[in-house]
Amino acid sequence: MDEHGRGLFLVARLSHRWGSRPVPDGKVVWAETDFARTPGSSEVALLSGP
Repeated sequence: MDEHGRGLFLVARLSHRWGSRPVPDGKVVWAETDFARTPGSSEVALLSGP
């Protein structure tokens, strides 16, 4: 029932590269992805759930 803590997991699974760094008001997260890529079976399973 937890509503927090999955954001960076999803970023890591859906991007080629990503990173984060602390800033005074929180953190900055960046990610690189290829939108032209066709999702593979693992990505579809991640997005559609168990």
